[in-house]
Amino acid sequence: MGQSWHNFVFAAFEPSARLGLDKPPVDLWFQVASVKLFGFHSFALKLPEALAGTAAVVLVYDLVRRVFGSAAGLASALALAVLPVSVLTSRSDTMDSLMMALIVLAAWLVVRNAETGRARYLNAAAVVLGVAFNVKLFQALIPLPALGLLYLMASPLPRRRRLEHGVVAVLVLVAVSLSWLTAVSLAPASDRPFAIGSRHGSVWDAAFVFNGVHRLEHRAAGSGPAGPPSGSPSATRLITGSGARLGRRIGSELVPAVVFGGIAVIVALGAGLPRRPLERAMAASIALWLAIGFAGFSVMSRLEVRYLETLTPAIAMAFGIGVVALIRAAAQGRTRVLLAALACTSAYLVYLARGDHVLQVVVLATGVAAAALAVAGPNLHGMLPAVTGSLAVIALLAVPASDSIAIVREHRFDHSTGGGYLSPAQTAALSRYLRGQRAGERYEAAVLTVWQASNLVVTDDRPVLATRNVDGAPMLSVSDLQHEVKLGALRYVLVGTPCMKPGRSPCPPASRWARDHGTLVRGVVPHLGLYRVGAVVR
Repeated sequence: MGQSWHNFVFAAFEPSARLGLDKPPVDLWFQVASVKLFGFHSFALKLPEALAGTAAVVLVYDLVRRVFGSAAGLASALALAVLPVSVLTSRSDTMDSLMMALIVLAAWLVVRNAETGRARYLNAAAVVLGVAFNVKLFQALIPLPALGLLYLMASPLPRRRRLEHGVVAVLVLVAVSLSWLTAVSLAPASDRPFAIGSRHGSVWDAAFVFNGVHRLEHRAAGSGPAGPPSGSPSATRLITGSGARLGRRIGSELVPAVVFGGIAVIVALGAGLPRRPLERAMAASIALWLAIGFAGFSVMSRLEVRYLETLTPAIAMAFGIGVVALIRAAAQGRTRVLLAALACTSAYLVYLARGDHVLQVVVLATGVAAAALAVAGPNLHGMLPAVTGSLAVIALLAVPASDSIAIVREHRFDHSTGGGYLSPAQTAALSRYLRGQRAGERYEAAVLTVWQASNLVVTDDRPVLATRNVDGAPMLSVSDLQHEVKLGALRYVLVGTPCMKPGRSPCPPASRWARDHGTLVRGVVPHLGLYRVGAVVR
């Protein structure tokens, strides 16, 4: 994408721009800028995501502070800063951390609209959420119903003007969300890359089908590498401590957030305390955000850990608001609610920390100390909220913080795994051979999958074709392959294991033609079938 403005705008997957990415390229534009500044390496690719994840912590603090006070804002920011899913994703070169930061910024702008009544803040929120759509498509819209509820409940405007401003904001959101897709579609067909994942090369199909309805279905055979295993769909998927271990990655804060946040709401309703409309709206919107995210990710067939970033701000905010609210309730004599919440969450966290006895002791000791101080509250006066709250936060965040520290110490990051890519040894051998055979061809080679193409593009920075799409469907026709060979633009085809061992999986027609009419190059990449086709068609 950094080789030309055309490649930059159209999200080219490889230097010739014959293939394009399956998503809008807004996030990747930041990565291109970083690569231009620092060079092409891991630090440059991950820097924009690290900065976005850091900025989100600051935004969460100020967002919650404006509605529930500095203590709740600080607790929420701390919760997001040590939430393992967020830490892992912010250390990765995927686009989810930027999407998450934009979502938080959109929520902040909606709150500013509620504080001022000015439509410009609501429209700005719509623009920001539209940009987030151009980063991660429909994943960015999961909080949309919650943000809509926040606006409708908290806006100080009369109902009619509130609806009018809301309609305008929706139109702005739609326009910004579809801006890149529309612009690319209006370009001449010869300038448009074939969008990976689409059935006919259309960016609309890639966005709404491949990255839309297909994400709710089971992954088809041959659809490419998968992310870290995330377990089977179930109501306990996000909180279980076994199998995919999503319990430690996200459940370690999700359960305390739901318990403390839910009890805090019940206490507030039962006490009949007057609440500002913005507080009620914020609480309702966070609850809706959590409900939609939990339900959706529990039943989603294909769930990768980074997808959960769209839920992490709601978890952090519910955690901070709920913990501070119950600490304050205990300081006013209602200690039972705090004790009940600490007992439930501590038991769950001890379950997650099984096998790590030191961590279990930390959770139990700090939790018991916080409970003891809450019971002795009338004798501690002004010390109670600060000391009890600090101990409670330590108890509740010990497990996620421990997991996040391990992520940093062990240099973990979110990445695709499984079959489809070339191994480092295969990539090195193939690259060495093809570089030695260069004779002015446009394409270094045609390979079986886009995953194999990515290895060669990163290594040699040359155009590469792929014969099979991520769903296994043919992406390069026999006639197109023959045409490139006739022009002298292509001399080598890596047909892949499926074509060398018929019966394992379908062999695309273009790869089959290369296998049947080309000359096998032995000793370069055994079992993958590298064929010379340059001298076959006359």
